[in-house]
Amino acid sequence: MRLTLRFPIKGLYYYAADALWPHFSTGKHFKIQTEPDNPYDANAVQLLWRTSETSALIGYIPRQLAKILAQIYSANEIENLDNRISFLWQQGKWQEIELQMTLDLPWHKALESVLLSLWLRKKHQWQRFRRKKSR
Repeated sequence: MRLTLRFPIKGLYYYAADALWPHFSTGKHFKIQTEPDNPYDANAVQLLWRTSETSALIGYIPRQLAKILAQIYSANEIENLDNRISFLWQQGKWQEIELQMTLDLPWHKALESVLLSLWLRKKHQWQRFRRKKSR
């Protein structure tokens, strides 16, 4: 089953997203790279920003979704998945980037992935709402 998922990138606060923020815009792509030696998650999937001058880690695909991808795709197939930025948000030091990916998954993994991506997006929307309200 072919489907398009939108989900927030994890770890933006800890990596180079802040320094490279002016370069991001909707429709731009990230380089995807698996990280099997990650001590916290063997299924970790990095999102890198690459230009002719620089290469920097921006964040990660959410752990739960990376696990589903690892069950279906090989590392090489994951690294060749088409992706694009679908949403950008910044307020002070807080940033959010949503990534859009089109995947071919069996129906049960497609359902799991859709529900997971919806939950992650709603969770981040609620966090944005709370931050705006607290100001």
